[in-house]
Amino acid sequence: MVRTTSKPQSVEQAKARLRANVAAVDYLAPLRTHPLPLLAVGLVGGFVAFRALKKGNIKATTGLFELGVAVARKLL
Repeated sequence: MVRTTSKPQSVEQAKARLRANVAAVDYLAPLRTHPLPLLAVGLVGGFVAFRALKKGNIKATTGLFELGVAVARKLL
């Protein structure tokens, strides 16, 4: 097995390649291909989170991290 090693890139070439790869990523592709299942997951997730907040008497938070910490404190 002979492995070919690639020539190291310069910093500018690596940055340009990274920018090109990031620009090619389409974050909305799953939403475009499967809109109804993702919508259903979002609605069910929101409903479950609301019920957990209401049942656990947790005050509404501003972010997901705070929500996770609050739920962990209630459960642990």
